[in-house]
Amino acid sequence: MLKKLILGVGLLSGSVIGAGVFALPYVIYRAGWVIGAIYIITFTVLVTVSHIMYAQVVEITPGDHRLVGFSKIYLGKFSEWTATLVSPIGLLLTLTAYLVLGEKFLLLFMPANYGGTAFLIIWLLGTLVIFWETGKLALAEVLGTLSIAAIIFVIFGYGLSNWSGLAATPAINPQYIFLPYGAMLFAMWGRTAIPPLVRYFRDDNKLNLIKPAIILGVIVPVVLYALFIVGAIELTAPHITGSSISGLAAALPQGIVWSVGVLGILAILTSYAVIGKNIHQTIIFDVKQKPYIGASVVAVVPLLLYILGFKDFLYLVNIIGGVFLSIEGILMTVLWIKARRGVESWNKLYGFAVYLLLVIFTGGIIYSLVYR
Repeated sequence: MLKKLILGVGLLSGSVIGAGVFALPYVIYRAGWVIGAIYIITFTVLVTVSHIMYAQVVEITPGDHRLVGFSKIYLGKFSEWTATLVSPIGLLLTLTAYLVLGEKFLLLFMPANYGGTAFLIIWLLGTLVIFWETGKLALAEVLGTLSIAAIIFVIFGYGLSNWSGLAATPAINPQYIFLPYGAMLFAMWGRTAIPPLVRYFRDDNKLNLIKPAIILGVIVPVVLYALFIVGAIELTAPHITGSSISGLAAALPQGIVWSVGVLGILAILTSYAVIGKNIHQTIIFDVKQKPYIGASVVAVVPLLLYILGFKDFLYLVNIIGGVFLSIEGILMTVLWIKARRGVESWNKLYGFAVYLLLVIFTGGIIYSLVYR
């Protein structure tokens, strides 16, 4: 049973741990360490509860579905089309964010004025690996997760030698109090891993392990993120950047910079492949389009978005988390309300959690669209 639980935790943690971690040191440094700690605790609970609720929807619904399918079953056409649009658009923006970050990693080996060339190289490599066999992509996701984890431990280890950065971090900066919202949600969201996680435990009749696997599967990335945040702020404050990479490059020995660059590029390409495959399958199976159309969208749209000016990693992360993942959060919450109706009666705790989630997600969308 313990082995089963550990593998389940790894499945979710591997989906959560990703490029979003590189945006966290900047937003927490700007908002202040007290605000950052509150966000980390709050979002750990928020994401855990949301994912448990979604898992319950998956568990009690016959068949194999994704968010679009569940929306069609429980919420009707409008929500189905909302999910159909939100999921691939958000993921396409995510691909663009990964390309922008990959460009920064590649520039650790190239002159700074070769930015366009670096981007094209990363885009070409990422597009090619999207169409690997699914079995190879599963291995790639493991390698990508291990690469991110290795970078985190390297940065934390070097950060321990310098305690001036964290000491200079403000406790509370009211001007940036809402800044971490989108980046934090982007970094911690693992919704796509929930259906396979439920199937994994259902096959062995171990459904009682779903909740502990989700709880631990969220906590493990949070612990790693906290180590990276501390290490990155220690090394780069007050010159910390939106993606952390350029500041870290200036603070680390050249050999370590190159090692981080290699690991970063590996992590970007493997994650890019997994996300791209997800979009490709969504367009084929949910939007009901031909495979070549899905392939064209996955290959071309991220490049076009970059050309159109979507080149700021932090901006992309905040929009993805603040708008698209918040909409997903609302859909998941409403799905739970509909799916659980008649299964069990609500108590006050359930009601409070549901409405708090809806308020937070709605507030995040308003802030991201209106006040940013």
